[in-house]
Amino acid sequence: SVKHVDNAAFAVVEAAVRDQFPGGDVYVGSLQNGGVGLAPYHDYEDEIPDKLGRELEEIQQGIIDGAVATGWPPQERVDCPAPLGCVVLGPDEPVLVGAILALSGSGGRVGVDSLRGVEIALEERREILGHAVELIGEDAACDPDGAHRAARLLSDNGKVVAAIGTTCSNAAWEAIPILCEAGIPMISPSNTAPDLTAPKRPPEYACYLRTAPNSKLQGLAVAEFAYHALGLRRAATIHDGTPDTEQPQQEYAAAFREMGGEITAQEVIHVGDTDPGPVLAAIADTDPQTLYYPLGIAGGKQVTARAREIPGLEGAVLTGSDGLFSSEFLAATG
Repeated sequence: SVKHVDNAAFAVVEAAVRDQFPGGDVYVGSLQNGGVGLAPYHDYEDEIPDKLGRELEEIQQGIIDGAVATGWPPQERVDCPAPLGCVVLGPDEPVLVGAILALSGSGGRVGVDSLRGVEIALEERREILGHAVELIGEDAACDPDGAHRAARLLSDNGKVVAAIGTTCSNAAWEAIPILCEAGIPMISPSNTAPDLTAPKRPPEYACYLRTAPNSKLQGLAVAEFAYHALGLRRAATIHDGTPDTEQPQQEYAAAFREMGGEITAQEVIHVGDTDPGPVLAAIADTDPQTLYYPLGIAGGKQVTARAREIPGLEGAVLTGSDGLFSSEFLAATG
């Protein structure tokens, strides 16, 4: 690039001669007034392809017309009393809401349901203070790495005012610090891990909220039902190693013991394991009256189907949590 100081000096002298010199003002050289421009190619003139030359001319014209953003002039500074900061929008800029949801994989059903709810809400309220509301984001797939990428995408945007997510608690741990640092509040429709909203959570989690009940309540409710309503005294649990399943079964076990019951086994069937038979056989050897497994649909279907085939579990009461609340699970298990 080149700075046309000669043009700047000429413009100032001309303004002074015409008694139009503003005095005390700042002259800003731009493409519009000829104060800056593209430097001559000199000896390389013949090496510049015609197509590239035309593209550069189009870009310059776009800058002059305002079609190509350059970041200048900088946005007007505003006083912002909000602890998380403010987003300054131009007259025609939309209000951006981010989405970090699982649209595929084990959490896809829940994530898609959440996305549809967000879309319905946007249909009902298409604008805020005269600005259109738009949704951006990508599939986090209940994966910490996916949530990290999605959160970074939103934080780097600079115009996102809030986010909906995540679908799974194990993904939330990665997304929350990134969004909070960027001043983007996030609300989850389905995270259940108690630590995410615990009173002693880290300060960098202050921007996070949720509308789903945490797993302490889920585990306690199922334990009370098993002990008091069904009169059962011996129980076993299964989880898949993720916070969404490990914590509710732990709360279930603690509550069941406190009521006077016995936990005969607490086992793990990891995500992706295709045969829960060996784990179920080990549990059957402990003679439980009920089996609690707060798994997702994929794991829940496998455990339910195989449990009825394992000697010693034929009469056990099988219980789950909200992850199995779907017509797909009912259709698969009868």
